[in-house]
Amino acid sequence: MTYIRRAVWPPAVLTVLLHVAFLVPVLQRVGYDLSSMGFVADKHRGETEFAAITHFHRGDGYDGQFYFLVSHNPFQSWEGHIDHPVRHLRVGYPLVCFALSAGGQPQALPVVMPLVNLLCIGGLTWLGAYWAKKHEQSPWWGVWLPLVTIALSPMLRNLTDPLGLTAALGLLIAWDERRLGWVIVCAAATLFTREQNIIVPAFIGIAALASREWKIAGGLLAVAAVWLAWVALLQHVYGMWPLLPTTGNLAAPFAGLEVWWDTQNSHNLMRFLRGSYAVFMLGQVVLLLIHVGRKRGRFGCIEAVGLTVLATALVAGPSIWEDWWSYTRNLMLLPMAVWMLNVQAGLRWALAFGMTSAVLVHGSMKVMQ
Repeated sequence: MTYIRRAVWPPAVLTVLLHVAFLVPVLQRVGYDLSSMGFVADKHRGETEFAAITHFHRGDGYDGQFYFLVSHNPFQSWEGHIDHPVRHLRVGYPLVCFALSAGGQPQALPVVMPLVNLLCIGGLTWLGAYWAKKHEQSPWWGVWLPLVTIALSPMLRNLTDPLGLTAALGLLIAWDERRLGWVIVCAAATLFTREQNIIVPAFIGIAALASREWKIAGGLLAVAAVWLAWVALLQHVYGMWPLLPTTGNLAAPFAGLEVWWDTQNSHNLMRFLRGSYAVFMLGQVVLLLIHVGRKRGRFGCIEAVGLTVLATALVAGPSIWEDWWSYTRNLMLLPMAVWMLNVQAGLRWALAFGMTSAVLVHGSMKVMQ
């Protein structure tokens, strides 16, 4: 075990350095102003809550600006300041940023928020390298896990996804090793960071009950109870449920994909991004079905997570599919599950395909930015 842990550090460090290198040209365009990563809308210029922001964006900005606000103080209401209480529901990321910025110090948050996500990507690689080494594969395959899951995209916008994805991976590994403490910690981080990831602790909870792992099942039930209490509290505070509406986020099967096909057809660069992502994701779907077929219906939590994300992708609405930075992160659990299965089965050709096709997607994203 000590040997495995020693082997996973170099890939994690390299991944952090690579993502710093990815960030440099992006930040260079804005004078290396880290506050630009919050995508705060220009309409907030001059507001007290955004006094620490020195770079604003045209239009409405993006979700990172609301996590920036919640990070000031996750324990107070932000009614009238955030677009939807779901931003407060995803309190895990703001809570970590709040703690690491000495209680939400405004001047520190523009630095702390991207740093937390950068460390999460390093943690994602660490866990991936650990999973690979555990299954007698090279730990260096872990370097490719953040690329296969396209974790760079939400990192560039100070979103909750890198932490949520890392927690979900940690939860699946903790369940595989039946580590009660880590199951509880990772389940809490998963639920309190991104509510869509509830499928991971849900499937593990079902599996724990089926295998009579009562302590793990009880621990997950306790985490779920605390999370539901948090949901109820936010409903009381904001006067509405802190869950995204189905309108726009869910649609008839393939309706969202049709919007994606049409909106990603506006010019050659968009068509290249659409094509590269289609090749990448179709490959992931085929590989998932291969793994499920090999198990002959007796598959576990990883396969169940992958199939559920695939099913939700088919009924995802226009709000999910119209922007490349939305659909790539909403589906990131699927390539993560497939990557885990590829490592578990020792399919190096499948890992190589995922690596190559993911590089194409990142290349098209780089051109688009």
